[in-house]
Amino acid sequence: MSKKTKSKGKKQSNSPIAQIARDARQWCKGRMWWPRLLLMLLFFHLLMCHIKDPLYSDIFKGINLGFHEIGHVVFNPFGEFIGVAGGSIFQCLVPLLSTIMFYRQRDYFGIAFCFAWLSTNLFDVATYAADARALELPLVTPFKGGEETIHDWNYILDKMDMLQYDAQIAFGLRTLAVLSMLTFFAMGGWLVFHMANTKPAKRSVSQESGEAEAAAQIGWQSSLPESIKLNDSVQDKSNR
Repeated sequence: MSKKTKSKGKKQSNSPIAQIARDARQWCKGRMWWPRLLLMLLFFHLLMCHIKDPLYSDIFKGINLGFHEIGHVVFNPFGEFIGVAGGSIFQCLVPLLSTIMFYRQRDYFGIAFCFAWLSTNLFDVATYAADARALELPLVTPFKGGEETIHDWNYILDKMDMLQYDAQIAFGLRTLAVLSMLTFFAMGGWLVFHMANTKPAKRSVSQESGEAEAAAQIGWQSSLPESIKLNDSVQDKSNR
């Protein structure tokens, strides 16, 4: 094999995905892997519960409901239809927007977590959509007042003349929820693997000795009497 062929084999890809992967591996160095693995096991348990029981409410139900209700307020100025749909839209949009925040903070496991959080929201919305015709779920809203509470997905699908497809839409949302959770497992597992198999970069002996020498010099100077320090400063000025 020629030298040119070897150099081509060793040359790293400069694609955005390859650069992010290299940065993520660097980010993994020295980070604790086992708490993140425990979190992944928790989400695996939640996934199994959602698959077994379509009406299962996980530990994120409260915060997801909060963002759902905020979504009605945020989208209400854009009309009644968007205002009603805004609850489900916003509760799924918040985890996606959070990925931008975690990327700016260079927290790659945080990005992976957002896909797990999105999955819990999609399962929640799927349960709501599946109830569009049955209308059996208890409705909770802080904005009820004296008016009758609207079932979001009954209203949405009725306006779109798709009420008869509530089960199919719910199935599609649940499929997206599973795919989103699997994305979390793939990303999180890759990161945990590299955390467990990489160690923080060791500092060289010269760096450690240099820092120790600088610290000793600072400590020696701080122990000198003030009169000696004053004389040294006067001499420095006279030499200039």
